[in-house]
Amino acid sequence: HALRDEILNALLSLPVRLAEGATANQIEETSAAFAAARTCCAKIKTHLYIAKELHFIDSTASDRFLIESMDVSELLRAKNPFGEENG
Repeated sequence: HALRDEILNALLSLPVRLAEGATANQIEETSAAFAAARTCCAKIKTHLYIAKELHFIDSTASDRFLIESMDVSELLRAKNPFGEENG
């Protein structure tokens, strides 16, 4: 159950971090919140890889979730918090 709880915690933290970043008043707060969102994505991917390797999750489902988490990570990497393309 610990791995499941870790996955759920990261999944629930992601939209909170995005909301914090979207509503922050200071550039530093926005950057920190979006960095935390990227960290959530990394945790989700790591936990999914582990769950897949331990056969705790169906391979087809884990592959789908991994692709979706990578898509979110890529969106967070492609744009900075202010909507401008990263160099």
